[in-house]
Amino acid sequence: MIPEALAKIFEEYDYEDMELYIKKVDFYSDIFAFNIEIKADETGYQASLGEEWIVNVTGQKENRISFDLAADINIKEDHPLLWKYIDIQCELYFRGFCAEPGKVFLDMYQKHYSLFRKYIPFETYLNSNDFNSLFKTAGGLLARGPKKLLLKYAESLIAHGLDFSIIGERAPTYWDGNSFVPENRDLKVLFMSETSTYVIGQSFDFIKQNKN
Repeated sequence: MIPEALAKIFEEYDYEDMELYIKKVDFYSDIFAFNIEIKADETGYQASLGEEWIVNVTGQKENRISFDLAADINIKEDHPLLWKYIDIQCELYFRGFCAEPGKVFLDMYQKHYSLFRKYIPFETYLNSNDFNSLFKTAGGLLARGPKKLLLKYAESLIAHGLDFSIIGERAPTYWDGNSFVPENRDLKVLFMSETSTYVIGQSFDFIKQNKN
């Protein structure tokens, strides 16, 4: 959860009147950490603001960091970005001939963007992004990834007269250097609104820094 003191700042200050951004990023042995700076000039009804916080991320799995100005910080426990770690992983195959692959592509792209926005490229889970060549056959592997996502893609196939099958269901795992082990599914994702920043981890600890 976001500390109450931070949440209050986001409630009291408008995005246009405040500067919120990542100041620096540090890597430690087990902890991924980054510093955020929050500034605002004094107005007729608000005092000037100048704070720095460190965010320590336990069990960091993935991040994309932007140093652009943000509007606020929020943490979600249920988001499509978490599916690769918490959802069943499998493969999506299609069957049938497609007369208009471009329309299937567009339909699937729109579904993908509605879920992931700018965070994950459309081609991430696809077997091939050359739809014209792929759909010249009567069937084949379309995508690998989280089952929830593949079922969304399957809706596009059905809408354009194609059949599908999902096979190879398995729990998500990762390579620990010696063997594949189950993923930790107790994960959350932190966003900094209006930027491309996100961090996936088990927990987020916010520490306010004292200003000298």
